[in-house]
Amino acid sequence: MKTLKTKYNKVLRRYYKAVKWMDDEARTEAEINKYYGEFQKILEQLNAIIRELIKNGYKPTCNEILEGFNDN
Repeated sequence: MKTLKTKYNKVLRRYYKAVKWMDDEARTEAEINKYYGEFQKILEQLNAIIRELIKNGYKPTCNEILEGFNDN
C-alpha cells in the first residue's frame, strides 16, 4: 500500500508541474496540444493508482487525492 501511495505522490507532482506549464501564458495552443496526450497519460496513471488503492481496501480522502499522501 505504501508503494502505491509513494507512486501516486510522484505522479501527482508531475501532474501539478504539467498544469503549471500549460497555464503559463507564454505557452501557445500548439505547444499545449503537442503534449496533451502526455497529460492524459498522467491523469490515467493517477486514476489507475486510485482504483488499485480502493481495490486493496483503502479509500483515499478528497484531500489525499488532491494533495497526495503524507504518511509515506
